[in-house]
Amino acid sequence: MEVEAMIKNQEERISCKELVKALERDVAVLRIENQASFETDQKLNRKLGQQLEKYNIVSLRLSDKLDSLWSLARTHHPDDSLTKHFADHVSTTWAYHNRRVFENSSKLRLPSHTVQGAFLCSVKDKIKKRLTVSQKYFDLLEPCSDPEDTRQARDLINEAWELICNLEQYDNNLQQHLSMSSLTPRLLKLDRTIDVFVFNCELLRPSADSQSLQTVFKSLADMLTGKLLGDEAVAEPSNVCTKKVYRKPVFIFRNIKNKPLPSPSS
Repeated sequence: MEVEAMIKNQEERISCKELVKALERDVAVLRIENQASFETDQKLNRKLGQQLEKYNIVSLRLSDKLDSLWSLARTHHPDDSLTKHFADHVSTTWAYHNRRVFENSSKLRLPSHTVQGAFLCSVKDKIKKRLTVSQKYFDLLEPCSDPEDTRQARDLINEAWELICNLEQYDNNLQQHLSMSSLTPRLLKLDRTIDVFVFNCELLRPSADSQSLQTVFKSLADMLTGKLLGDEAVAEPSNVCTKKVYRKPVFIFRNIKNKPLPSPSS
């Protein structure tokens, strides 16, 4: 109703031909912006695919390491919270980096290629507002306008909305690309921090059973290589087994003391 009142209050009512000319100017700007932004977006997409793959690998590895630390803290260190505190700190730092990086990247915008010093989003939003008004004008003018003018206006309005929808994604792709580029090195640093922590801390205390098993396996290895038998150690245990096979069977007899045989008379 507001648009209808605006038209009625105008001394000279806008014609459909004038509407077509206004739409042609806006569509021409949108075409230029789309072409330039598309070329930039294609370059970003090639880099984004590599960045996203690297980010997924690093984030998955970091997540697995954190889960392992938390599980280790619950199982082997119930009374020692150092491991859990460290894992919690890494997780908190990760969330902090995510928040800061995405907050900063959300402010990034592609520049306009038709208005110097302006952002693409500002040019797009202004055309979007004009297009909304033009759509309402067209709905009012269509019944009393030339069919050819209404067809042109309708086609231009549809094309303009399609071009605007295309422009909506370009800023998002730019923000995602720069977020991955900034966040991946930070996650790699956290990943290396976990490796240093695990290397410097004795996280798994050896138990008595594990120590006895290690002794048994060491003795078995020494026997198979010949070291336990006093021979020079060899790399192939099968040679030792072959050489130590006895050529003749060994019989063990019970030692029986000689007793005098009883005489026939007795």
